Amino acid sequence: MILTNSERGCFRQCPRKWKYQYEDQRIPVQSKEYFVFGSAIGTALDAIWEGREYGEDFKAYLTEHAREDRQAILYYKGMAMLKGYVANYPTLPYLWNGKCLKQSIQCQWTLVMT
Repeated sequence: MILTNSERGCFRQCPRKWKYQYEDQRIPVQSKEYFVFGSAIGTALDAIWEGREYGEDFKAYLTEHAREDRQAILYYKGMAMLKGYVANYPTLPYLWNGKCLKQSIQCQWTLVMT
């Protein structure tokens, strides 16, 4: 069995807590807020790169994964970042004629460098 660093630390702190949390899964594991926020931003960027509306994907991810008391703060903070991104790169969804930009990143860098 391979343990993560978090599991080892939990086991050192209290073996019974480790058993409840990881083996029996009685204690839910909370994701760190910054990981949830980063994943939500990534979901929204996927939508942007595919030429879709990003706000609903972003909000849905936060609703499902973020703590309820932090959702509104994270939503407004993230939307401000995403609106700035779209303002700086307004043509991104259209660069590759509807193809997903993620599949063409290599080509994008070649175009920028030449």
